[in-house]
Amino acid sequence: MKEHSEKGKIYGPGDYSRKGTTYLSADVCVVGTGSAGAVVAAVLASAGVDVLVLEEGPYYASEDFNQLEHLMIPALYRESANQMEECFNISVMQGRCVGGSPVVNMADCVMTPRPVHEHWIRYFGYAGPSYCELSKANEINTRRMNVNKIPEEELNENNRLLLESARSLGLSARTFENNRVNCVGCGYCLIGCHYRAKQSTLVTFVEDALKDGVRLFSRARAERFVWTKGRARVLEGVFLEKDSDVPMGRFEIRAHEFVLAAGAIHSPLVLMQSGIQIEGIGDNLSLQPQMPVMALFEKEIVAYRGIPQAAVVDAFEEIDDEKGLSGFRIEGIMAGPAMSSSFGPGSGLEFKQLMTRFRHIAAALILFPDRPSGYVRVKERGRALIKYRFSDELARTIRKGLKEAARIYLHAGARLVAFPTLPGVTVKSLNDLHRIDSISFTPAHVRMISAHPQGTLRMSERGPVRPDFRLRGFENLYVCDSSIFPTTSSSHIMLPVMAYARVAADRLIQAL
Repeated sequence: MKEHSEKGKIYGPGDYSRKGTTYLSADVCVVGTGSAGAVVAAVLASAGVDVLVLEEGPYYASEDFNQLEHLMIPALYRESANQMEECFNISVMQGRCVGGSPVVNMADCVMTPRPVHEHWIRYFGYAGPSYCELSKANEINTRRMNVNKIPEEELNENNRLLLESARSLGLSARTFENNRVNCVGCGYCLIGCHYRAKQSTLVTFVEDALKDGVRLFSRARAERFVWTKGRARVLEGVFLEKDSDVPMGRFEIRAHEFVLAAGAIHSPLVLMQSGIQIEGIGDNLSLQPQMPVMALFEKEIVAYRGIPQAAVVDAFEEIDDEKGLSGFRIEGIMAGPAMSSSFGPGSGLEFKQLMTRFRHIAAALILFPDRPSGYVRVKERGRALIKYRFSDELARTIRKGLKEAARIYLHAGARLVAFPTLPGVTVKSLNDLHRIDSISFTPAHVRMISAHPQGTLRMSERGPVRPDFRLRGFENLYVCDSSIFPTTSSSHIMLPVMAYARVAADRLIQAL
């Protein structure tokens, strides 16, 4: 058996035994290196705690992000960005690499609005960290990540066009706050920042944790807890081959405390595979679906260069303590041709003709905060079964959002506006908006994405996770990721997750 005691190191497949079981131990074992796991590990390590961290995905340094979609998408995303809910309408896109989803997100920084927090208290029995406590944690995190507002003069043509057209129609629109510094405008944010401009977890909290002595094991899949009498005793799992998911050896980890931070899809799976039966595990899933929109212009837009997601039309977003977060928002966006080609209207020749004009396409995402409408269960080989239902209310809101996006683009001079549906739906004038009413949300009829799954281990007085972050009925098993949110927390969830993670880490230090 190889020795794995050297601190401040990232271990990978070349360090693992291909046969038998590797035994490891630590004060605290953290599962996941994304927004939650990286922050927890960094805060604990800075306090002198012996921390061991597991990441199912591979480790890539910034210089390894080679800007080639056909290599980076399967390397950095779970299931090559094709993790689908059961009806094949929504692709649940999650980072699966050291640093997690912040490595491949658009660097948008939005905190939970106070009315949403009040909504949780009023309707969901929430009794977790106070808004004041979370705000203080967020201030520390945003300083570390160098969060700043995007100046309008740095907008690319795609985002500038959306902003100016919306304002011309009298709609509220603005630029995002983001965690980029000295951005070169390459446009490859979705497949890793080669230039270290995006201050993601990879180059902030993961590096901080390593400097303070964390042992990080990449390509290490946590599978199940062995537990007795309300205590997690051992975490079992497998090491994975470098270029595949083929197991190459097992591990067992003993720790005083365990922190599960694998996200709203996979944290409940680990608990289910452990035989833990607590009411609500895997339930109350929010996917906060997003619908891409493409608009074709006579002039060149070249939307794939510059900061991809920088402007937002927030005129239709609704926030209050009665409904929480609702309505929708329209955000400028663009991916590379490989990912973009997954979200066009129709199929075959119809879409091919549009893609030949790629330099002339403007694009946006319409983000729809939803009510908890789904659940997660385990299917074969430990994979996730994701069930989701489009309510009539959500379907009406989506159609309204598509019409408003079309109005903005037609006002800006678009030749046509296209939506990712089967069959394809396009509009060329305001007289065509009625076509949007024909869009169906039956299985495999729309192509949407979810980058913000939440809610499957709800934190509340009666939910699976107690207000002190402990799994109900357990003394030493904590949950800290987007699964604990009672409903959708904000339009982008990186900052809320990080704030909760810092509070959880501080409380765990006190408990230790």
